[in-house]
Amino acid sequence: MCRPSGTARIASPRTAAARPPRPPVQGQRAGERILPRDLDPKTATVASIIDKKLKKELVDQSSKYKLGQAVYGVGGDFTGKFEWEGPDPTKIVLNELTGKSVQAGAHGPLFSSAKCKAAMKRFRDIELETILYEQEPRIEFVVRLNKEMTFDREALYVAFPLAGANPQFRYEIGGGHVKPNDEHLPGACRDWFSVQRWVTVHTDDAAVVWSPVDTPLITLCDLTPASG
Repeated sequence: MCRPSGTARIASPRTAAARPPRPPVQGQRAGERILPRDLDPKTATVASIIDKKLKKELVDQSSKYKLGQAVYGVGGDFTGKFEWEGPDPTKIVLNELTGKSVQAGAHGPLFSSAKCKAAMKRFRDIELETILYEQEPRIEFVVRLNKEMTFDREALYVAFPLAGANPQFRYEIGGGHVKPNDEHLPGACRDWFSVQRWVTVHTDDAAVVWSPVDTPLITLCDLTPASG
């Protein structure tokens, strides 16, 4: 799933239902429940997040992308049949990030953050700020981009490879929610999904609620730069 910015909330499926009011938290520090264990300096992204209550790695370590990694696709051949079917996937160039720095961000009683800066072709600046809240199992990811002008066909993704066996997705639409594949009409587009306020993914032993903030267009399972 990809987003310029968003938030993620982690819960056990057995405790994701309504809870009684929580007592005031005193002395709880960042990382009490979820811990960004490894910020990857090579790509300036998040390589690992551990949920210490569930004792579970939340980032898919087999993914070719890191959490919060910007992926920029450009080019593609639009001649012949590709004029109607979309770009030739063999001629799309995916530019890769190069990490520049990892440094501390905000630090206070409500949240703390880390800022990762990266470089990539056609971008002046790329920054991923990972914000960890002190009193709830929530992480916020903010991607700031300063991009050069171009008239080339292009696509920008931000990857969120979440770990877990047998993932089941559900996303909110206007006035309802949808379970992809199971509740789609025949012939429905599955390359992109337009989301209102949230997407959930349930695995065998955990659940993540992911909330888009600025850009509601997402993909599920893999990137689709050669579609449409």
